[in-house]
Amino acid sequence: MNHYASSTPNTASNRPNFNKPPKSTDHDARSRPNAAPNHPNSNKPPKSTNHDATSRPNTPPNRPNSNKPPKSGDHDIPLRPNTPPNRPNSNKPPKSGDHDIPSKHDATPPTPSPNNPAPNSNPAPNHSNPPPNSNPSAGMPPSGDNLAPPNRYAPPTPSPYVCTNPIVQSAHTIIRKSATHYMKGSPQQGALVLQITVGSGGGILRGLLDITSELVWVQCGHCRTCLRLTPRGTHTFLPDVSPSFARVGCGSKLCERLVNGHQPNCDARAKSACMYQELFFGGDQYTSGFLATESFTFGATTTAGVVFGCSANITVLGLAAGASGFLGFNRGPFSLTSQLNISGFSYFISHKDSSKSFFSFWADPACAVSVHQQPGKHTRYTPLLQPTANQNPYLYYVNLIGVKVDGQLLTAIPAGTFDVRVKDGSGGVYLSTTVPVTYLEEAAYNVLRQELVTRIQSQGVAPVSVDDDPLCYMTRSYKNIKVPRLALVFDGADATMNLYTNNYFLPVDGRQTCFTILPSNGGSVLGSLLQAGRTITYNDINGDGGSLSFD
Repeated sequence: MNHYASSTPNTASNRPNFNKPPKSTDHDARSRPNAAPNHPNSNKPPKSTNHDATSRPNTPPNRPNSNKPPKSGDHDIPLRPNTPPNRPNSNKPPKSGDHDIPSKHDATPPTPSPNNPAPNSNPAPNHSNPPPNSNPSAGMPPSGDNLAPPNRYAPPTPSPYVCTNPIVQSAHTIIRKSATHYMKGSPQQGALVLQITVGSGGGILRGLLDITSELVWVQCGHCRTCLRLTPRGTHTFLPDVSPSFARVGCGSKLCERLVNGHQPNCDARAKSACMYQELFFGGDQYTSGFLATESFTFGATTTAGVVFGCSANITVLGLAAGASGFLGFNRGPFSLTSQLNISGFSYFISHKDSSKSFFSFWADPACAVSVHQQPGKHTRYTPLLQPTANQNPYLYYVNLIGVKVDGQLLTAIPAGTFDVRVKDGSGGVYLSTTVPVTYLEEAAYNVLRQELVTRIQSQGVAPVSVDDDPLCYMTRSYKNIKVPRLALVFDGADATMNLYTNNYFLPVDGRQTCFTILPSNGGSVLGSLLQAGRTITYNDINGDGGSLSFD
């Protein structure tokens, strides 16, 4: 399973060294776990496979591979079984071992991939040509400062029923640290760290919220021979002290669903464990272990039989704030949204004050318009798009139709720039909570960058480099300028997201402040720094559509 080989944008080749992408993948376009070739107690790193190009969505869209959907047998991660496209609607906990979790589509389409990955990303298809104007109606208007959105979407009407049992918990914010490291080329990721209880032994762990991945995994068990690069003091789940813990057998249907049953030396009679391996950054980093079921507690609510990865070897760098692993909240059948039968969730990423950050979710659809509505703030809605045949079916896609600077629409951005290329599934726009920065298609980025440079230069301040990315200014000069205000325009009535300047400019070191929106080819990713400072809510996510709201 590749943890970062999804749609990371193709970044420009003339990037400074601190923004040089890793050898492969990003954390946003993750694919299914690989059957682990070795026992988790082996500290021998996995060999790189053809599986790198189908990894997680956490990578910005410029990954160097191709967006062409994988053929069966081309990679270690099997294509999805031919099961009905509907997700499990029951929140009945799965039994350990032989139960069946339906998948969404006949095969797992590749996630959008970028050409020049950024620091935490998997290589993805190289798309150097601008996207075709396949859908002009979804593109940007030819002229005019005011954008008239298609207005095809009406916000949900308040439910006459009372919202019951939403689960709300505080979250620790690491976004500024994460984004700063990312801009410098270090593999730190994530924005929100959640505290959960795993098992009946009262083990409290921390996990990074990841809306682009499926598998939940945590550091598991004491192991002297394992290879672990997690920070000292990282909390570890101890299965031996939890009577509710159960391993998933390698011969079970559950194991077959997740890793396609490619289990080396599987002895079903001896109840051998279902081994998995998840790759990050093209195989340079990985985690491996075995699948198990256990009770998970969020807030005061406990759910038994949650399928998760019990990781022994962990060479993943950048697990900050004592996080023991990742909590997958995409639409996949093994994600927590499916296993807990969640119909919606919401989060607030604070720029500075971690006490204001939170994460909440609910099964009751009535909660969608009643949870975390802030008095005096206008909530805007845009639809969550149904993925096309060749897109990753589990990501949260939106229709971005324009960018404004100081209230003026950038009409020089070619129509259809943010559209999905139906032929190969590249393009499109999705959200991430693990990639800190934002990636925009190069055709849009170039227009936006030039507009910013022109407006700031009119105030007598020039960038450190006119041509190189990222766009940076000396901090002492940046403090004296009026920073142009940016806004993203989405499909929907009044669906404009007005950004704060600290959503897209960040002090990277003691001398420079840099623009945290970067160019890509093959798709766009709205990173966690851009989302900070506002409540983001995902509604009605049980199917392939739904809505996204923000204030």
